Amino acid sequence: MSFRSGRGGWRAHLQSGLTVLVSYAFTTGALLGLYAVRSAPSALTEQAVYLSASALAGIGRFAVLRLVVFADRPVTAAPALSRTAVAIAA
Repeated sequence: MSFRSGRGGWRAHLQSGLTVLVSYAFTTGALLGLYAVRSAPSALTEQAVYLSASALAGIGRFAVLRLVVFADRPVTAAPALSRTAVAIAA
């Protein structure tokens, strides 16, 4: 029930897709950074860096989706008509 909202459409899909691209860039950057520090890291080190970066990217993506993309927006309602406003309009 974390991501249920009245929002939908292309904007939400685009924002969600952008979070995927940012996550991909983050994990790729982590591995490129590893190779900049060590030219031949062990497979265990590669996996540790990749899985750590993926976990951080996943947590960040969840937070962005929850707080930005699917956040509940206040509904802007029309102002309530008072008796005075109705009398003036008539």
